[in-house]
Order: sequence, then structure tokens, then C-alpha cells
Amino acid sequence: MGRRFKYGLMAIATALFCLVATPAIAHFNSDHVHSGHVSSEQVSSGHVHSEQVHSEQVHSEQVSSVSGDTPESALLESTPMESALTRPRLTTAQGLVDQGRDRYEAGQFQAAVRLLQQAVDTHAANGQFLQQAIALSNLSLAYQALGDWAGATIAIETGLDILNGLPGDTVGQAAVSAQALTIQGRLQFAQGQFQSAFDTWQQVTDYHQQQGDDAKRLESQLNQIQALQALGFYNQAIDQLTAIHVDLAAQPDSPTKVVVLQHLGNALRVAGYLGNPALNAAPFNAAPFNAALSNTAPAASSSATAIPMDNGVPILPQDLGATSVLTQALALAQKLGLRDAIASTSMHLGDIAYNQAINLPEINPRLMLSQGDWFEQATAFYQEAIAQSTQPAVQTNARLRQLDIAIATAITTADWASAQRLRTQIQLQLQSVSPTRTTIHQRVQLAQTLIQVKQTMAASAFSDPAIQPIQWSDIATLLATANQQAEALGDDRVRAYVLGTLGHVYEQANRQAEAVRLTQQALRFALATNASDITYQWYWQLARLRQQEIQQLGNNDAAIAAQKREEAITAYQQAIAAIKQLRVDLAAVDQAAQFSFRSNIEPIHRGLVSLLLDSNLPPDTDVSGEDLELARQTIEDLQLAELDNFFRESCLNAQDIEIDDLDQQAAVIYPIVLGDRLEVILSLPETSASEVATKSSSTADKRTLRHFSQADLPESQVDEQVAGIQQLMRARLSASGERQLKFRLAEVYDWLIRPFADELQASGTETLVFVLDGSLRNIPMAALFDGDRYLIEQYSVALTPGLQLTESTPPDVQELDVLLGGLSESREDFLALPNVEDELARITDTVASSRKLLDEQFTNRAVQRQFNASSSPVVHLATHGNFGNQYDDTYLLTWDTRLNIRELSTLLQSSELSRQRPIELLVLSACQTAAGDKRAALGLAGMAVRSGARSTIATLWTVYDESTALAMQNFYDVWVTKGVTKAEALRQAQQTLIATPEFNLPYYWAPFILLGNWL
Repeated sequence: MGRRFKYGLMAIATALFCLVATPAIAHFNSDHVHSGHVSSEQVSSGHVHSEQVHSEQVHSEQVSSVSGDTPESALLESTPMESALTRPRLTTAQGLVDQGRDRYEAGQFQAAVRLLQQAVDTHAANGQFLQQAIALSNLSLAYQALGDWAGATIAIETGLDILNGLPGDTVGQAAVSAQALTIQGRLQFAQGQFQSAFDTWQQVTDYHQQQGDDAKRLESQLNQIQALQALGFYNQAIDQLTAIHVDLAAQPDSPTKVVVLQHLGNALRVAGYLGNPALNAAPFNAAPFNAALSNTAPAASSSATAIPMDNGVPILPQDLGATSVLTQALALAQKLGLRDAIASTSMHLGDIAYNQAINLPEINPRLMLSQGDWFEQATAFYQEAIAQSTQPAVQTNARLRQLDIAIATAITTADWASAQRLRTQIQLQLQSVSPTRTTIHQRVQLAQTLIQVKQTMAASAFSDPAIQPIQWSDIATLLATANQQAEALGDDRVRAYVLGTLGHVYEQANRQAEAVRLTQQALRFALATNASDITYQWYWQLARLRQQEIQQLGNNDAAIAAQKREEAITAYQQAIAAIKQLRVDLAAVDQAAQFSFRSNIEPIHRGLVSLLLDSNLPPDTDVSGEDLELARQTIEDLQLAELDNFFRESCLNAQDIEIDDLDQQAAVIYPIVLGDRLEVILSLPETSASEVATKSSSTADKRTLRHFSQADLPESQVDEQVAGIQQLMRARLSASGERQLKFRLAEVYDWLIRPFADELQASGTETLVFVLDGSLRNIPMAALFDGDRYLIEQYSVALTPGLQLTESTPPDVQELDVLLGGLSESREDFLALPNVEDELARITDTVASSRKLLDEQFTNRAVQRQFNASSSPVVHLATHGNFGNQYDDTYLLTWDTRLNIRELSTLLQSSELSRQRPIELLVLSACQTAAGDKRAALGLAGMAVRSGARSTIATLWTVYDESTALAMQNFYDVWVTKGVTKAEALRQAQQTLIATPEFNLPYYWAPFILLGNWL
């Protein structure tokens, strides 16, 4: 192969894989021994699949597998080696296996388990140990479909023990062992043991390599690549898929090529590389990448296959994106007449377009297409899937997606006729097929969609005699039928899904008692089947229901209200624990899931914090120290989850930090922006002056936790205030404008600081550390105004995404050595930064030991060489950078390209392998966050955390003036000569600007912020 990757132990976990081999590839399954390749209907994939109830975004998270494989394709039949023997007449045991396979194919997994267990016992009694091992492998698959990990583990381990105990010359033993190992890898994957699954599948790959079976070797490699994605190694997975595609380039067009392109396109989609926004990108051509991957030059005569270049840098699949690669897969499938492959690829392209539509303009404001254009693209792709698919389930999925589009359109146009027509078509199609797990899921999807329609119509008071109204009883009947079908199948996992959704219907209908009963039933089934992806939702639902019960009680029974409150808190905690148990953050998978994070994961954390800090639930309840500490921990967990979601991988190493072990003179402030109010938690050094404050039991010997609530300050008002401050602060103001800005900054000071001002002063606090939330991240806390002075004139100020992410070891800068880089000239669409040369020169004058890369020297390759060769503890980059709310909108500009977060992280962290000391400080002195985007500062926090540096100084907006050069010179001068903390050095540098008449406006000195370790 063009590239071969080997990986050792990996601790990073993220999205599950999404694609399976297409049944159209005859040589994959022609011997009737399937490898147990994971089906998207059996294992929760990273893009939340149909077993997860996300009523807000049913469509975007219901991404079908590219192949359209169904669970039946996983079952083994007889070993292929039996063709060399005299094939026995159909025995009772073999008949049981056949019947078990039929039940499995019908989605009747409980019945399949019973039959296959009988087959196992019969083979054992007859001494047919090879056949017994095959039956045990099938039994493990059936248990897996039911979510019974214990039963599945016992079955597959018993089968492998039998195979290992057979004589070495047993015909078919090696082949059956490879198949059993593949199924074991599948089980490990389903349980989140991604590294174990990767290693197990490596054994299978090696076996097929030795046998020269390229088809099965490829299938096993695809399994391994999906494990890489689950471990968070998206780019490595993409590289391997690209290498496989390159190796196949010289072969005739085949279904295998379609499968590889589908995998590659989906890997790019999950990693966020969507590509051309207009869905008309040039097809992905493997030939140009052959030379790039093998480091050889293309033949001079093959101009058509020359390596695509951009400023001397090869364009890789990540640059072209998922759209381009899937478009090529679609074209090849059409050429080969693979109808189901055409349908499944069309579904993926439709999903990309749909997700762009529903997330405009937030997902990428630069895209030129309107929402209607995206909906039109998506509808066309879904219609193609309906026309081409031979599978009713795929057709129904496509119509469900079209129904979502029709509803989204009707919300604007009030034309519900199309939605009603699609609803009728879907219901008729579901009634015409035999119940399976898939069709039950689709019934629930339809119910979720109808819930959304009913809520939308009620909110808009819509009424049209021609449109059939939707009643709660209609939706309940639909779900009751689904429950009866799931019960008949003996599928408890599906029952958990159905009953929980039915409980949601009763919740919406204000019938709390029935809703609680159904939700608790759903939880019992979910817990029994290890369905964490379902469990967290029903715990969340139960928590909401308990809160509704408290509100209904009012002041009538304080004791019962207190009990309900504790039950709600417990349910919230169990929901969060279930999310953590998944290991893969459900929000950290693809761009569609990023937005579901805000509607499904984030509200759970905020709901718990709101309940803990609400003194009115039950009435007149004081917020205890234990509740304050739990609220603080929960908001820290949310900060971590939000960054994992931003990166689309769980890449952050969190650790519990005792603030007093880091700095006993620092206070930590947690502003928490809730929908209806603003809450503030203060963690204060313990002093006699603050003994009256509420203490947290877990830290009472060291810290005091204080709490203040702004009950009349909703999120919308906070956002409005922040937007006004941003607009004023990023301008050179007149005197009247400055007065207006100070008035706004004083209001925020009153929200966050004034309630604790006296205690802060009495405690001897020197540094204020903010863990900011929501839109408050976008304004510099240093500029808060008490009516007389700015906050930076009283305290050193630092920010951190959370104490869990703060490097706790003390700084080690014995001799300052700075690596400098910057751009002073205009590049791409960015303006020149004429003062960068002066800025770097001043730092060079202040710090004797420094190296500089300026303008044309500041290339991506040169930066990489310097990082690898340098052990500088300080890296200072004076170049344009952008911090956005999307991973792809966060980057630094070099002379020849843009350096994104992952690339910068790779450069910095790879250099740490050879350096003697870590990077103590990263300075980004000419960057900016997007104004008007309250989540844009996620990019700034992400850059700071992902860089691997202990501390980061960055700017919220770019200042085209010598003030930046002066501020940086003063910072280094104070830090080097006075031996103070970084926070104090930055404070003194900013105070110098405040004292300079031409630079005393916040525009000049306020954009500089310090993130991470402030010492």
C-alpha cells in the first residue's frame, strides 16, 4: 500500500464509525461467511443514529450507512472450507442455525438467541466443535443486537476457546477463527474498547494478508480505519483510506472502489471537511495523489494526473472535502449501475446539504447559497435515493428527511400540504412492511417529527380546514403500535427508545404521572441493555418531569418538594454520567452533531446548574455549599464538553486542580448565563473576613464559595449588552462614545464583581481568574469599570476554559529564549500589519536570545523546521489569525498558507518530543474573534488549549497601531526583569498604555488577554 500506519496504545476517544461494506460487492460475501462487519443499525454511530431521540434534529442525526447493510448480513453460515469436505445432510442443528438466521434477518433477535443457543447445545452434544464455534459466534452477534454485552462476551470467548483447543490441522479452523475475531472486535467496539477492537482486527488483517485474500483484507482494514476514527485519529484514517484508494486506482472500476470512496467521503464529512459548498466540486481523482503519498514525481507525460498544488503545497482529500469525494463515488456507482450504492451515497450528499441549510448562517456565514437552495439540493438527492434504492427502509428514511424539509419550509410559508402528503406516504409504507427494528425506529422518527409539527402549529396558531390537525392521541397511538411491535420482537433496547418517546408525548401533553411512569419503564429497559446513548436522554426527561412536579406543588408541601428536587438532581447527575460512559462525546462527531450539542447535551448541564442554584425550587431553599460545589463542577464539565465538541474529538486531558495548590492569592469567578437569569459563583481564598460566607464541604478547609443571582437578567439581555460593548470597544471613540462604553462596562461590573467587591479586597486576592460562559467570553474582563477605575488597575486578570484544563506545574523559565514569527505585508485578503516589524525588533532588543522569521521567511515549512530545532520556551507570532465558532474558521496566517488548530498543535507538540523544556508561553498578538458571534471565543480558547502551551496571550481584535508593539515590549521587559507572574506583567503593560494619552482608550490596551496558567 502507499502508506501503512501502525499505532500503539491510544487514549484518545471520539466518534464511532459510520460505514459498512456494500452488499453489492459479491466477492465480500460470496462464500456466505460474513465477517461481522459492524452495521449502523446495531452500534450507535458518532452521528447519532435512529436509536437516539433528538426531536429537535431528527433529520440531521439520522444518517444511513453508505451501504445500506442490514443486521442479517452479519450472521455466519457454514465455513467455506466445508466445500472441501462432504457437505453433511441438513441436521437438526443446522436447521436451528438456519431458523436462527431467519429470525435475525427479521429483526427477531430474542428468538434468534433461543434458536442459536439450541444449535450450540446440539453441536456440542454431537461433538461438532467447529460448527459449535460458528454457532457461538452467531449467538454473540444476536446478543450484541440486543445490547446484552455479557451474553455476547461469553458466547464469543467460549467460541474462541473452542477454536484454540482444536487440533492445528482442523480444516477451516483458521478461517473460522478470523471470522470469530472480527465479531469479537465488533463487540469490543460496541463497548467503547476501540484500541482493543483495532488490535483484534489487526490479527484478522494479518491473516487475510497471509492468505492473499485481498477482498477480506480490505474489509478488515476498513474496520480498523473505523476504529481509528473512534480513537480520534481522523486524519490518519483519511490518509489510510486515501492510500487504499490510490492502490486501487490502476485497477478497473469496481464496486470495491465505490465502497472505499464512500468510506473516504464519510470520514471527511465526520471530520468536518465538507468541501465545496455548492455541491459541484470537481471529482476526486486518485492518480494525482499517488505521487504525493509515495513521495515520487508524476510522469512528465501525464499532465492529466499532475499533483494539484496550491503555493507549492499538495492538495489532499481534506482540501477537496467530503462533497467532492462522495460526488465521485456517486458518479462511479451510476456508471456501474449499483442502485443501492447510488441511493446510499445520495443520502449522504443530501444530509450534507440539509445540515448546511438548517445551520445557516451560523455554520459558515461565508456560504453564498440560501437555505432554500440547500433544501432544494437536499430534496433532489433524497428523491434520487428513493428512485434508486431497492430497500424500502432506505426509501422511508429518504421520505422522512424530505418531511423534515417540508416542515422547515412550511414554518416559513405556512404551506403544510407537502408535509401532510409525505406523512401519509410514510405511514402507508410503514403499514405495508413487516415490523423490524428499522421500521420501529422509523415509526418513532415519524412520531418525533409530528411532535415538532404540533408544537410549531400551536405556537403559530395555524389553522387550515384542508390540513388534518395532529392530536396527541394520534402520536401516542403510533408509538403504542411501535411498542407492541418491539415487544413482539423481544427487543428491549427498542422498547426503551419507544417508551421514552411515548413518555415525551405525555410530557408535552401535561400528563406528568403517565410521563413519569413511561420514562421510568424506558430507563429500566435502557439500563438492562446497556444503552447509554438512550439512557442519558430519559434521565434528562425524568429530571424535567420532577421539576414540573415541584412547580405544581408550589407552597403546598415543602417536604415532598424537597424530595422531588433531590430526585431531579440525581436524574441530572445520572444523565451526565451516562454521557461520560459513552466515552465518545455525542456532541463531538460532525458538524450536524455540533448543533445538536446545544439542544441535547448542553441543556442537561445547564438544567442541573439552574436547579442547584434556584432558591425557589422548592420555595425558600438556601443554596448549600454542596450544591454550589456541584454547580461549579458541572459548569467545568460543560466547558470541557464544549471544547471537545468544538474539536470534534475528546482530545483534552482534564485533571482535578486545587486552586490553592496553584495560587493562594487568586479568586476564581464563574459567570453562568442561563436562559432566564445570570448566576455567579466566586471561589475565594479563605480568610477571617469571609468566614460568614457559604462553604463548600469539599473545599471548606481552603476555599469559600460565594453565590449571587441576577434573577431579572435573561440571556438575551446579556447578549445584547455584550454586542453593544463589542461594537464600541473595537473603535477609536469620541468622548461621548467613551462615556457610553464606560457606562456599559460598569453595568457588567455590577453583574459580576460588585456583589463580591468588599470580600475580594478583604481576602487579599491579587489575581482574578474568570471561567467565562456564553457571550461574556467575547469581552475583556480587564476593561470592566467600577465608575472610577478599570478592573485591570486593581487586579491581575486571567482567563481559563476551566481549572481542569489549567496546567498546574509552576513555570520553569530560567533563561528567556523567544522564537519570533510574523507578517508585516498583506497576504490573501488580509491587510498589511506595518508595525509587526517594529514589534519583533523591540522584543529582540529586550530579549537577547531570540530567533526571527519575518514575511517570506515565515512559511509553514520554516515554522515547522524552527519548532523542531528549537527549545524556546516562548513562541511569539505576530500575524493575522481568526478565532471562530467552527474548527475550520480558526487559524493563523503564514506567508504561504493558513495554519489551523490541529496543524499548530501537531507542530508544537511534536517539537516537545525533542525539546528539553515545554512551551511556557504562546503569544498571538494580531488575532481577532468574529464580532457578533457569541461562540467565536471558543476558537480562541481552543487555540490556547490545543496548542499545548501552558499559557497563551492573544488579542480579541487586531489593533493596527504601534500600541501593540509598545505593549509587547513592556510585557517582556516586566516579565524578564521583575520576575513577576505573566498575569502581573500583562497588567503592568496594559497600565502603561492606559497612562499614555494617545493609547488610553480600551481599543488599544483591552484586547490582550491571558489564558491558561497565569503564574
